[in-house]
Amino acid sequence: YPDTLEKSETKKTGVVIGIVANLPLKKNFFIRTGVIYSAKGSNWTQFYDSSNLYNRTKDVPANKKKMPFLTNTKLNVNYIDIPLNLMYKLPFKNNSGLTLGIGPQASILYNGNTSSFTIHVSQDSLKESSVRTDVKETENNDLPIGKATKTYRVVHFGMNAFIGVEFNRVFFNLNYAKGLNEFYEEEGRKYKHQTLGLSMGIFLGQRPIAKSGKNKS
Repeated sequence: YPDTLEKSETKKTGVVIGIVANLPLKKNFFIRTGVIYSAKGSNWTQFYDSSNLYNRTKDVPANKKKMPFLTNTKLNVNYIDIPLNLMYKLPFKNNSGLTLGIGPQASILYNGNTSSFTIHVSQDSLKESSVRTDVKETENNDLPIGKATKTYRVVHFGMNAFIGVEFNRVFFNLNYAKGLNEFYEEEGRKYKHQTLGLSMGIFLGQRPIAKSGKNKS
């Protein structure tokens, strides 16, 4: 490939769904754990230097007179996340409160795929005023698994933290997670997940009812 001119990466929006549980420790302290399905990934575009196209391909056979101009790749990977957070709850009135949590997280690869398209340009002679283009699309639904380069890890670990609010049976969380080890590796580069998310949940178990006023006998 010719020299890379520019490479840009954009974040991918995904969904999370699962079950969490609060295990009481001491007053206002809990262990929050669960099993969560989480969709992750990224989308990046790479531009190549196709200037002086004819001279750079004049010694190339006619049927191969092509140079990549742009490649766009989308990665979709889905995980089962298992967090183990130490959580503190600052209670308010009427069974509401502010929650803070931090802890490690294990992520198990469930499935994934990659899709990409590359725009090639070609020019047979300097007399041509136009440049021909063609597009090549590829898709891979069977990601390579393992510990070698250019393979995806089955399990990787990270740290996550969250802040949230509870209103009786409903809670809202703002969560941040960052991988501690790579989920994918290629020559000279390791890739780690980093996510920021907003979630809502409903407590299914029995919740204590706050009492107000004075007791009467």
